[in-house]
Amino acid sequence: MAIIFTPRSAAEIEQSIAARTVARSRLTDIGPSADLRWLVLATAEEMGLLEQRLNGIVNSYDPTNPNISLADLKERMGELPLAQAFKQQAAASGSVMSVTRLSAAAIQVLPNGTLFGRADGVTYRTTQSYTFGIGVGTVQGIYAVCVKPGASGNCETGQVNVRTSVPSWVLNVANTAPFQGGSDGETKPVAQKRLKDYWGSLARTVPNGVQWAAETFQSASGISLRFAVLRPELDKPGNAILVVDDGSGLAGLVQPGAVTSATVPLTGIRRLWHDAPATEAIGQVNVVLAAGGNAVLLEGVDYDSVYERGIVQLRKGVNLAPGDVWTISGYSVYTSVLAELQQMLEGSLQAGGSAPGWIAGGCRVKVQPPTVQTIGWDLHVVPRAGYDAIATADNAVSVGIGYTQTLGPGEPFYVARMVQAVMTLDSVENAHAYVSGTSTQLADRYANDMEVLRANAGSVKALPILPA
Repeated sequence: MAIIFTPRSAAEIEQSIAARTVARSRLTDIGPSADLRWLVLATAEEMGLLEQRLNGIVNSYDPTNPNISLADLKERMGELPLAQAFKQQAAASGSVMSVTRLSAAAIQVLPNGTLFGRADGVTYRTTQSYTFGIGVGTVQGIYAVCVKPGASGNCETGQVNVRTSVPSWVLNVANTAPFQGGSDGETKPVAQKRLKDYWGSLARTVPNGVQWAAETFQSASGISLRFAVLRPELDKPGNAILVVDDGSGLAGLVQPGAVTSATVPLTGIRRLWHDAPATEAIGQVNVVLAAGGNAVLLEGVDYDSVYERGIVQLRKGVNLAPGDVWTISGYSVYTSVLAELQQMLEGSLQAGGSAPGWIAGGCRVKVQPPTVQTIGWDLHVVPRAGYDAIATADNAVSVGIGYTQTLGPGEPFYVARMVQAVMTLDSVENAHAYVSGTSTQLADRYANDMEVLRANAGSVKALPILPA
């Protein structure tokens, strides 16, 4: 619990000393011109200064104190082991890029690391490859992250339209929605929450430990996660889902898993394998029998699918004969930050420093992005005198959309808080939110454990209202 110390004012101390003096002695003259009053006043002022200094010490010492300064919090967090210091910056990202090619006659692959740019030189890169099938001229929803972390990576629709480093067969590129999530530094409440998760992580088996590991993790391409919530699967003891998000929803970080096939050796086999982490359980395994014919093994009947680790464990009594050929196909795997985080949590003997493992023995934690539920509203904005109505309304919409970016998995959308955020704009006199296309006041929205509520430029409409 945070240490909260409230210093008294000199007047409060003076009153207390005067009352005690009168009650415990024969000195009763404490009028405005009495010598005793000046002595009491000087003592109270000195004690007031001491309490102010003590308050400053308390506020700079306890990093969970809401009154600690940002500079003192950074210093305290800099003392943590494993260099878990204050997170300075986060890169803007989003599954928002659209790429159109010159010809759709053949299969072509947009490689991982493709660079797109803005006219001002800011660049964004993909974190996985994307395949254009025959007849597919445009692929949308391509995930990209700003090369340079910070708020400068945030931009509106259509600004990322430069083919910085793309294959020659690409005709044009554009972001169909804003890039968001770029930050020049952690806010104080977020840093303090992550610090509490760190303290809870020291046992490594508690939910706080896994959440802290995800909140502190940064992918090879510079992606930092703003939200990490561990959701136990109550019907599966020892199983949990770690819902993570960087503010963009992390949509599209999925690609087909490789076809895996092998021949059962003479010694037999109890465990099969495939690409990891798969997005869901492997539903079936096809087997070509050495004795002739085919067989199909089913998940939950013949084997258990530990899909986040790429393992198919045959159940007791289910055996494959030497010479049988098994094949796993038709599944998908997570890529980029989702795959890297899963590996770090699982642990690696080859990379113990960067992937030490954060999952308790006998337990499973499956990383996955949230389901994004797009919400929208009409925002009626009254500008203050002297401000441009259209610009004010547009700024209000951006602030309202930005408020939804602060919502983590399962967190509700409160209309009053969104309007309160809009009202912080100097140009806004008043604001009201309504159900899109109606005069019905907008109601609060609630998300389930696996959802995040987000708004975008297409779901929020500004209706500037000129004052009478």
